[in-house]
Amino acid sequence: MSPSPTQPLRGAIIGAGYFSQFHYEAWTRIPEVKIVAASNRTLEKAEKQIALLGVEPPSVAGADDILEVTEIHKILLGANITIVESLKKLHQIKQDTIEFIALPLKLTDGDGSPVRALARI
Repeated sequence: MSPSPTQPLRGAIIGAGYFSQFHYEAWTRIPEVKIVAASNRTLEKAEKQIALLGVEPPSVAGADDILEVTEIHKILLGANITIVESLKKLHQIKQDTIEFIALPLKLTDGDGSPVRALARI
């Protein structure tokens, strides 16, 4: 399968101990690859790889399966990974590094919010 401008090759860093930092750095230099997840035996090590997960679909999981959505959200949020869903035109971002700004609504008694998402390039 070759990646296309609208469908990059999505990858995950799974364990690999000390060497995972080098794998992560090498994979992020390939424009057609997006690292979308990290897994490790300890949350601390996984957290060092990914702090925010942004996706174009309305959910990081199949939106028609609420149990799957809930479980994946619990895993990501439990690892202190911020989730931003329903982003648009991610394929237009060509830079390796951008400044991402998410401006949430001021809500009370909630655990999430729609945001105005901006990428400063």
